[in-house]
Amino acid sequence: MLIKNDVVLLVAGGTGGHVLPAVSLSHELQKKGYNICLATDERAKNLAQKQFAGTIYVISAAQINFSSLFVLFRSIISLLKGLKESFVLIRKIKPKVIVGFGGYPTLSPMLAAIILRIPTVIHEQNVIMGRANRILSLGVKVVAGGLFCPKNGFLYDKVVVTGNPIRSSIIKRSNLPYKASTKLEPFHLFIFGGSQGAAILSDVVPKSIALLTLKQRQRLIITQQVRENEQNKVQKQYDLLGLKVKIAPFFYDIDEHIVNANLLICRSGALTVSEIAVIGRPSILIPYPNSGSNDQLLNAIFLQNGGGAEVITQDCLSPEILAKSISYCIDNPDYLVNMANSALSKGRPDAVLSLVNLIEKIAGNN
Repeated sequence: MLIKNDVVLLVAGGTGGHVLPAVSLSHELQKKGYNICLATDERAKNLAQKQFAGTIYVISAAQINFSSLFVLFRSIISLLKGLKESFVLIRKIKPKVIVGFGGYPTLSPMLAAIILRIPTVIHEQNVIMGRANRILSLGVKVVAGGLFCPKNGFLYDKVVVTGNPIRSSIIKRSNLPYKASTKLEPFHLFIFGGSQGAAILSDVVPKSIALLTLKQRQRLIITQQVRENEQNKVQKQYDLLGLKVKIAPFFYDIDEHIVNANLLICRSGALTVSEIAVIGRPSILIPYPNSGSNDQLLNAIFLQNGGGAEVITQDCLSPEILAKSISYCIDNPDYLVNMANSALSKGRPDAVLSLVNLIEKIAGNN
């Protein structure tokens, strides 16, 4: 069993979708008195170092690439180097349990843990399992599912659905009910597209707003995440419509904007979908089309099922189609209330606690 000061090693790949759940988990584990470490690559270190509650170690990593024999050979060399570094790290810090969050940088540390027979858990954030986690699922004890919940297959007995660990600032707001905007009140529209915004939203959303009726536009209060190099262009489009908007490359108070929105327009990464569900807000989801295994589309469909969101694929996205959806949402507050309630029914505000309990159980069964 885990006791105070025991080491828990978290392993996460180089994107926010993998790193941020590990960050959320690290704070909850630290509250229980465990020593928390993170093994990752250089890119994820830069993402995590200001937020992670523990020590960060950089491990060599590379995506396994079959584009040429030379690239494949170089990938394998990096993987083997990372494996050697992982053995050294594990013997140094002596973790009681190791938890992987996906991405290629997790391969070497998790393989080392499996070889050394250390209790292991992998956490899959998306509806469909990523490539690194698919490889590791063959050797780990348990797969924790964020949105991942197989109905059958060889993983069925290994999967425990915990939900996705999300920011405590979102969880604190999960009890704030959705308030519909009447036809006489302002309508808050919040558009965001990941850590740096989405160029397609900067292009299509202002054109969609221009197609709304004057009466609808006059009600709008728009907050939009826009890449820095597109700010002037987007601002001019809204200025021509006579709208007061708030645009920025990043919002430090993004939680407040999500809570206060009458409607969200955004991508459908696993954490975004999980946060929308926990807080219960209506959304129009536009999945990123180039995500691995089409995971963003499947995440969006997860929320759409039962009426928790509208989904527009990027190949179908146009100002006219988006304007039609926005217009209907503005004019039908009851529709938005139902969407918010449906999204809320899929939320797991206790996800991080469920994952902590699972980790303690796996460590205790060693």
